[in-house]
Amino acid sequence: MRPTILSLLLILLSATSLSAETVLAKGQVILDYDGSGQPNADNTGLEGVLVSSLTSITRTDADGRFTLSIDAARDTIFVIKPANTQYPVNQDQLPQFYYHHQPEGSLHTERLRYRGIDPTGPLPDELIFPLLPTEAAENFRVIALTDTQAQSHRELDFLRDSIVAPLVGQEADFVLNTGDIIFDELSLLPRHNRLFGALGKPVFNVAGNHDLDFASPDRANAFETYRRLYGPTYYAFFHGEVCFIALDNLNYFGENQGDYPFRTRGQGAYSGEIDPAQLRWLAQLIEHVPEDKLIVLYSHIPLRTTLNDRASNNTTNLNALLDLLADRSQVYALAGHTHTMEHLWLGPEDGWTGPGTFHHQILSAASGAWFSGPGNPDGLPYAIQADGTPPGYYFIEFSGNKYTPRFFPAAHHTDDQIRIHLDTDFMSQGDWALAHRHPGEIGHSLSAAQLFETLPLYANVFDGCEQTEVHFRVDDRPYQAMTRVFDVDPWMWLYREFSNRGESISTRRDVNPPAKTPHLWKANFPTDLQPGPHSITVRAKSPRGDWEATKVIEVVE
Repeated sequence: MRPTILSLLLILLSATSLSAETVLAKGQVILDYDGSGQPNADNTGLEGVLVSSLTSITRTDADGRFTLSIDAARDTIFVIKPANTQYPVNQDQLPQFYYHHQPEGSLHTERLRYRGIDPTGPLPDELIFPLLPTEAAENFRVIALTDTQAQSHRELDFLRDSIVAPLVGQEADFVLNTGDIIFDELSLLPRHNRLFGALGKPVFNVAGNHDLDFASPDRANAFETYRRLYGPTYYAFFHGEVCFIALDNLNYFGENQGDYPFRTRGQGAYSGEIDPAQLRWLAQLIEHVPEDKLIVLYSHIPLRTTLNDRASNNTTNLNALLDLLADRSQVYALAGHTHTMEHLWLGPEDGWTGPGTFHHQILSAASGAWFSGPGNPDGLPYAIQADGTPPGYYFIEFSGNKYTPRFFPAAHHTDDQIRIHLDTDFMSQGDWALAHRHPGEIGHSLSAAQLFETLPLYANVFDGCEQTEVHFRVDDRPYQAMTRVFDVDPWMWLYREFSNRGESISTRRDVNPPAKTPHLWKANFPTDLQPGPHSITVRAKSPRGDWEATKVIEVVE
């Protein structure tokens, strides 16, 4: 028999020492009608609101008051807002929903490279958490993105022009960023925050492996800069018919600890893991989430990926999470980290035996392949990722407890949703083509002799998955089905060769080797075409939308 959430909670509690000294935090959650942030005749207490520490959750009473036992040395108290309210935000649109209790401030400050949390002193007699009134909308829209990951001011320029600019003025209730907000250089976070604050929408973040202070000796202190700027590394809130839950699944081993191939500046290794304290907290939270609500999880490291089975790319204790959610009928999980794009539906082979679906989506990185590769005429890097996907962002439409995510390529890849490629397009053109022509210009002609070969036709449908149907036709011939294959997009070998021979607009790295992709389709190309131009049309049909792409080739004598 599957264990209940309560029994799992008791197991987790018994496995962890609870001997830490505690104090009582007291306060009130108010509905802030006049914007003062203080209780008064207009701003009354709000009943039934969840208030949380990093280990326990309570509800406010009829006057909006709460009492919560917290760790005396280090804890965070935060509000889990109900659907008909919103958080106040600061000048950068970062939600202000928490209070750090760290009387002595961050530990190991002599070792940390970046500023952590300053000493907070004694716990206030009363904590006041204001919430702003709003109408609970059943239908709403969210901007989702990941791995914005600039490492310099120049790359923040790229991010501003390719991602932020096209999002200005777009309708959305808030923004979700699933981590690697910046690339190691945490001093860039204030400018990053100002750029996304220009969207005028609350921005919710989670921490990624490049948002930690690598000089930290352990996981507990690795995210002190992140916590100072953004709040707790795991938290939750309700919006519409959805409970959004941010998870911290970054297990940092500490400076110079562990086996990791990219040990720059003495950084240590990490794995994907949700720690026991967070699992205990999550078990309590789920008890407060009505069964008809959609649960949306968002973390940095994927819960699972088909890219590889490395502990640094997968959540190693995924089964513990799935057990907590086993009775839920709808779970949707977002992640980033891999700089690829993928949809998975977890099943019994993954440990999911729940009554409904568990859809896990790995988002295409906003930075693409770390802003690498050649630049377009506007000076923005193409940054094509290892699976052939361009950088971009998502709009997720929520209607009740249903959702539809849609991918939008970055500004300089406008309308790119499918790449069509003939495998022998320009291999015969040799080094001259690679040295003198842009990848987008190559592959538009083939000789009549090549038609007598078996020419594989590929379509990389960037947001495609197992539910996507893909067909192609040449000219006005009937459409034919294409077969989904798990392989490298051969175009990527050519793009990488071209990019690494030329001058990259990025100062950081060459283009990475291609990776196998789950959104590639293949078919044999007709061998009976007459000399002259011919059009290739590829159509993809998906629950998230329909896409079409056309390419014109020439058959030459």
